[in-house]
Amino acid sequence: MKKVLFGILCSSVLLANSAVRGLAAEKTPREILDSTEVPSYILMEAKTGAVLEEKNADEKRNVSHLVKLMTILLTAEAIDGERISEETETTASKYANSMQGTQIWLNVGEKITIRELLLAVTVGNANDAAVVLAEKIGGTEENFVKMMNERAQELSMTSTVFADATGMSEANCSTAKDMAKLAAELTKYDFLTDYYLTWMTDVRGGQTNLVNTNLLVRSYQGLTGMKAAASELAGNCVVASAEKSGMKMVAVVLGSSDKDERFTVAKALLNYGFTGFESYLPEIGKELLTDVAVSGGEVLSVKSVPENNDEIILRKGAASGVKVMVELEPSVEAPVSKGQVIGKAVFTSDGQEIHQINIVAGESVREMTIIIAIKKVLYNMFNF
Repeated sequence: MKKVLFGILCSSVLLANSAVRGLAAEKTPREILDSTEVPSYILMEAKTGAVLEEKNADEKRNVSHLVKLMTILLTAEAIDGERISEETETTASKYANSMQGTQIWLNVGEKITIRELLLAVTVGNANDAAVVLAEKIGGTEENFVKMMNERAQELSMTSTVFADATGMSEANCSTAKDMAKLAAELTKYDFLTDYYLTWMTDVRGGQTNLVNTNLLVRSYQGLTGMKAAASELAGNCVVASAEKSGMKMVAVVLGSSDKDERFTVAKALLNYGFTGFESYLPEIGKELLTDVAVSGGEVLSVKSVPENNDEIILRKGAASGVKVMVELEPSVEAPVSKGQVIGKAVFTSDGQEIHQINIVAGESVREMTIIIAIKKVLYNMFNF
């Protein structure tokens, strides 16, 4: 019995030592990012657009099936605009049936809902499903591609060219930064999360099974989406979004030579963002927002108010050291329009400017005229 207990004790010690060594060997997010050979990546906070970490993020690359994220966005916008619904039925064309690569094997003339098509695209990367969506929304894939490129320009994806709705064409190109902008826009559509996070499902009445290639779905707490992709030209890629502590992080990894490393780097980016940064709401003390004199106006001054008060992203712990300085015009000429810029608030941390907010007129002020002057005199006379 003593020998058995001794053996168990020795085994426990060995296991404990192994666990300690494993913990000691585990790299920090910063170490992973510094040592990775992934050619291009970016971390962006989706609500603010703040870029928190990047490597060759403006480098143009083929992005394979990640092109389908724009197909998903245009579909989500069509649903949000009530032009279609998730239960809308549409029909697979001969052209959609001709798609090669990943597919759900739609037959010509087969009817299928938008919901199933979205599942097929988000979970299964299906090319035929993407084309059916493109034809439903754009009429033809060619017209849909025009819509894709127009939307890309609206999102300031200036280095992106879409050639199809699937990502199959070698002519498709984008950058990590542009894909992050697209992903940030997609985070606005909460109903898509259920699609992104589906691990296994089936469509077409159980005829086609789908398994998500985004392994982060099963391994990252707080994940909200989005998509993994791979091809010989693009390498291994992933776009991942997650939400914690009031922040929405988007990580894009492009061109990895290893299918697992893309997920390791994406996790490291997300962890780096959530552990190293915090959301901060810039505030301006009321005592700093003094009235500004109005020259030639029906009143002598106008109230000053912040134009906006959006959150910004700071390094964790930096909020306590933020300082604000308000610079107002000494006076403004009438007429003054409500919302007219009359100054600015500058926020600094450690002596470095981190944010600016315009200070604007809180109300309109008309120019003083003879008629207004007479009215004022009469009003004062009869209300003395």
